[in-house]
Amino acid sequence: MQERDLKILSFLTMCRICTRKQVQELLFPDVHENIPLRRLKKLTDEGYINRKMFNVEGTKNMYVYYLDKQPKKKLITHDLYITNFLIKIIKNNYEIIEFKKSPQIGNIIPDAYLKIKKENKVKRILLEVQISPNDCLKKYKDIKNIVIDNTNWPVMPILYVVNNQGLDKKLKNIKVIYDNCKIEKVGDIFD
Repeated sequence: MQERDLKILSFLTMCRICTRKQVQELLFPDVHENIPLRRLKKLTDEGYINRKMFNVEGTKNMYVYYLDKQPKKKLITHDLYITNFLIKIIKNNYEIIEFKKSPQIGNIIPDAYLKIKKENKVKRILLEVQISPNDCLKKYKDIKNIVIDNTNWPVMPILYVVNNQGLDKKLKNIKVIYDNCKIEKVGDIFD
């Protein structure tokens, strides 16, 4: 197994689901797409990872790679946005200290929780990917008390909302960053 295979496995262990395109963006940005494709196929053939074709990003067939349980078809696009967010965090040279998908914090279950570091600053982020018309932000109404009662965090986290609906709702007691599905505001986290 090559070092780049280990990097793919490490990344997939964290994000749980990805595409060849995402692996290339993060780990193989300056090579032909066949190189990450061959590495992913090798890892699949040797039983380290799994893959299945799905309709993603308007394509008829695209391999989605995962470690264990096959992803639910209706959540693939949603979960790939979480992977895109992780890629943007890493490409902005933020160190990921902690990452949890769908953690429970009191009665709130965000799509992901991250603790990241840049230089000597640490930020906590609750990530929400809002691509359906449902209001995922109602649950954050009493966020301050929920964080105080259920964590030992010294400061309130940032709520980072990736959405395709142009949301811009103000919430009390929490800084909110609204971003589009291209995830272009990751650089604002430490501002």
